[in-house]
This record gives sequence, structure tokens and C-alpha cells, in this order.
Amino acid sequence: MKILDIINTMTYIKRSIKENESYFDEDVLKQFEKTDVIGKQYLEKIQEKTSNDAELSKIIIDREAVTIKIYRISSEIATELRISGKNDKKNQYFKNDTPSKIKTSFNKAFEFIKNCQNLVNSKGDKSELVKFKSNINELYIEASKCNDGIKENSSLQINILQDKSDLYKEWYNELSILRLKIEIKSKIHGFNYRNIYKEISLNKPKKKLTEVKVEYIVEPVNQA
Repeated sequence: MKILDIINTMTYIKRSIKENESYFDEDVLKQFEKTDVIGKQYLEKIQEKTSNDAELSKIIIDREAVTIKIYRISSEIATELRISGKNDKKNQYFKNDTPSKIKTSFNKAFEFIKNCQNLVNSKGDKSELVKFKSNINELYIEASKCNDGIKENSSLQINILQDKSDLYKEWYNELSILRLKIEIKSKIHGFNYRNIYKEISLNKPKKKLTEVKVEYIVEPVNQA
């Protein structure tokens, strides 16, 4: 399936039909409108994807910032356990990880802070890290928001891409029907349908419509 520039393709056909409206009846006009509506829905999905991409970029920046915060508190926790003589408790909180490993991955950082939050709150005042309780809870909330944001964004992205793909296929199908209707009119009235119908590729340089206005003029095909 061709990847077309929907805006320029529909604008070209719309102007062509308008400048030669005497050749086209309600059936053709309705088909154009139907095709145009679906094309606009597709373009809305493009905008939605752009917005979603921007939101994802923000979440990634927030996630990186939270990872650094968790790394810093993990270093403080490791130091606290060591100097307080409770290094034997370290594996409960770190699960064989280290602050340097936690720094490398949001997932590692999130798992660490989630584990700390569970342990600190379940142990209460008996926790070795009771002095960090407030900061751990705050970071857990921040990290959870980032984690949920990534999941929601990814799910939305999948839906947007599927809708976008479906809408383009639907638009192209309706465009093909519009082409056939224009071709039929060209046979009836004796003009070249290519002067009315044109598919403009998204990848090719786009000419300004004013520069190709001459192409909208219908030239009758010589009849035998």
C-alpha cells in the first residue's frame, strides 16, 4: 500500500472537483466527503501519537531523575547498615544488588525502593532504616508514578498505532472508490481523470498547489 500525503492528496482532488463541478454529481461529492472525514481521523491519530511521544519523553526524564534519587538513598542506606553494625541485614534490602547496580536501571531502582518500602513499613519502629522511612515512602510514590506512567503510555501507544494503521487502510480503500467514481465520470464526459485525481506521495517533494493549478483544467479526450 502506498504511503500518501493525505492533506495534499485530498486538497488537490477537492480543488479539482470544485473547478470542474459540472461533471460531478452528489454520489461523487458524498464519496469525497466520506474519504475526507476518514483522512482527518487518521491525521488526528498522528497528532495523538505526537502528544503521546512527548508525554513519554517527559516520563523518561522523570524516571531518570528518580533513579538518581534512589541511587543516592541506597548509598546512604548501605553506609548506615555498615556503620551501625547491621551489615548482615543488607541483603534483605538490596537482594544481592549494590548502589552502583541500582544506578544503572530504573527497574532495579524501582524494585529496590519497593522492597525497602515494604520492609520499613512492615517492621515499623523495629526497622533498621526507620530514619529513612519518610524519604523511602516519598521515593516509592514517585517511582510508582513513573512505572505506571510507562505502562499506561505503552498501552496507549499500541492502541494508537493500531488505530492509525486501521484508519489509513480504511482511508486508502475509500480513496480507491473515489478514484473509480471519478474514472467513470471521465468515461461519460470524455476527460482525463488524471487531471482530477492525483495521489501525492508523502516521500516526494511537494509542489505548491498554485504551481500545479493548470492540472485541474479538464481537457476532453478525443473521441473516435
